Amino acid sequence: MQIPYLSNPETTEFHPVIIASLPIERRLTSGETVTCDLKKAGGYQGRVTVDISAGENEFRCDWSNSDQSRFPARIRAAATALRDAGFFGRFCITHKNGQIMISTTSEQISNSKEPRNSPWIREELILALELYLQNRKSPPSKISKQVESLSKELNHLAACISGSSSNKFRNASSVYLKMMNFRSYDPDYISQGKIGMKHGNKLEPELWREFFGKEVELSKACRSIREGLKEIAKGKLDDSEDDVFCEAPEGKLLTKLHKRRERSVKLVFAKKNWVMKKFGALLCEACGFNFAKVYGKRGYGFIECHHKKPVTELGDGHKTKIEDLALLCSNCHRMIHTRRPWLTVEELKSLL
Repeated sequence: MQIPYLSNPETTEFHPVIIASLPIERRLTSGETVTCDLKKAGGYQGRVTVDISAGENEFRCDWSNSDQSRFPARIRAAATALRDAGFFGRFCITHKNGQIMISTTSEQISNSKEPRNSPWIREELILALELYLQNRKSPPSKISKQVESLSKELNHLAACISGSSSNKFRNASSVYLKMMNFRSYDPDYISQGKIGMKHGNKLEPELWREFFGKEVELSKACRSIREGLKEIAKGKLDDSEDDVFCEAPEGKLLTKLHKRRERSVKLVFAKKNWVMKKFGALLCEACGFNFAKVYGKRGYGFIECHHKKPVTELGDGHKTKIEDLALLCSNCHRMIHTRRPWLTVEELKSLL
């Protein structure tokens, strides 16, 4: 049976108490039981098995009564708390004498189980943070045009990055909950003695510290992400993984665009040709390494290209020129990208 989650969980009697009792690491080990004292007896006494999936408006359960209005309020509050705290999977929820007990279970509810949505990535969170900060005093509801619009935008983003999406991926409910996660870091909200939904993505506090009070930087990052989405239509993104190529502050999409510009065959050839004609050799602009001198014929013509323009300036119709590129040896290039924030060539040279 499908049961909808609580629409306004923070205003309910049991949800805040239950969510505060859940482990902060967002998991329950096998055999572990979380007990929450609601300090109020009454209501349904018994056990319900539930399936909690990310991005859903409802949860599956083995409740046999066909009348949804009779579903136990305490069980529904517990299921909503699990979802809001980031617990996904199959759980056994028991209510007895004013106590809620939650544990993992392998009991089957149905023969099929839909795959869970992937964790939120940086660019998704940046766009959600912008929407929240634009509406701090009164965040838009899950049925608002702003939330629906961002939901569609995030689905488009997912399709561009991974090539797949669905109408349940980052739906309006998921977007609204993410705003509520950010709200738990808002000093104006916390000053009222409220806690909010802290059990979200581990990147949320990092991005809050990075962009709170920096509206211009946040707006620029969001604009770059949206410009990046437009640019994708011009060609395929670089899907290769590089363990030492740290993701740009604005996320995976702009990182891929950055790498695509660095690996443009036409641009790289033009840059190398220009440098060779002017200086007679291809030297690393940071450390001076010369591949041809060290490796002979095998190293002749070899060197890597680095795009010097900040990731946030890759949008807005910017066309890469050879002056935007720097020639770097493999080590120096990786040192620039190995951590956030990425270094400039000048900053890297100062370390040598």
